[in-house]
Amino acid sequence: MEFASQFLSDTLKRLRYYKDLGDKSFEQLTEAEMHHKPTGESNSIAIIMQHMYGNMMSRFTNFLTEDGEKEWRKRDAEFEPMALTKTDLKDFWNTGWAMVLHTIEALQPEDLHKEITIRSEKLFVLDAILRQFAHYPYHVGQIVFIAKMISRKGELPSSGVTVIWLPMSRWIPSSLAAMWALTTPARVHSSVIAMAAYPSFAARATSCSGAEAPRRKV
Repeated sequence: MEFASQFLSDTLKRLRYYKDLGDKSFEQLTEAEMHHKPTGESNSIAIIMQHMYGNMMSRFTNFLTEDGEKEWRKRDAEFEPMALTKTDLKDFWNTGWAMVLHTIEALQPEDLHKEITIRSEKLFVLDAILRQFAHYPYHVGQIVFIAKMISRKGELPSSGVTVIWLPMSRWIPSSLAAMWALTTPARVHSSVIAMAAYPSFAARATSCSGAEAPRRKV
């Protein structure tokens, strides 16, 4: 039980850390910037937040007793731009995180060995938590990255120059990284495909536009 208790405690600590990263990113952005798409094919920070909200509410509502993919979730609509204010987006963000954190806080060490389902797939609670722990930081990383792109837009290379984003967080022209690019399976460009977002916002949001590209379900 000692391991199980420590796992739950550490998971909560790490999840709060990632929520805080998102919170700090939002502080530096305007409402318009939160809806900004790096490219026509990308998602905005707002859409990523919509998706995370939808996923969090679906996965962690009645976590131990109901399938994690709720019938009332409308996942496709999570990727549609909506006329949400910055306050709306932060409300959805905080509500989703509250659902996750409060649910995990209520778990007992022995719950980790129970089985739940997500899309009818059986998982131990421990595995289900790890699955979401991989998912949410992934999207938080996208939010932080796009926020940095927006805040550094005066430093970004002009159109037509491919840049590569390295872990040390510096922009370098592709001409200076030719060897790296040739030996790397996939090139990383200045435009980030921010995958991810939730419509049950219907009462507070109106759909602004169109078609959705096929995406892996999360």
